[in-house]
Amino acid sequence: MKETWRFGAALKYIRLQVASYALTLSYAPSKEYEALRAAVRTYVVWLSALVKEPHPGVPKPLKMDPQKYASEMIDALRVIFTRRVLTGSTPGSASINAPLSENDVAISRQAHEMQVVLKTITMLNSNCKEEHREYVWARSLHFLLNVGDLLLAGQSMP
Repeated sequence: MKETWRFGAALKYIRLQVASYALTLSYAPSKEYEALRAAVRTYVVWLSALVKEPHPGVPKPLKMDPQKYASEMIDALRVIFTRRVLTGSTPGSASINAPLSENDVAISRQAHEMQVVLKTITMLNSNCKEEHREYVWARSLHFLLNVGDLLLAGQSMP
């Protein structure tokens, strides 16, 4: 039991500190994007603790009490929908044959991560365990309303 508690505390630290920080990294430099992408994938796997057949990589404390961790993970994923400002970037060229600018690459990567997160929310609603259904619906609705506000507000993050 003590080991489960210790692992739960470590999981909480990793989730709150490391993975949530990685979600704020830039989409443009490949190294930062790799870390951001890994954080999104980690949350996607961990959120599967709410579904009928969770991913085998879900840690035991999450499987035992997924609602305890899911709210914070879902809330952290909202930052994916915040517009990012690249310093020193130039807009892409109108020419079809022109190479993509750093800004174009970042926008494309962000759009891809948004799709991953939205597909995960859809999957959670379709496949969640019956005991989590009401919770998942409420958290999903809250999440979608918040990201809608973020997208419409046009707020940006450095």
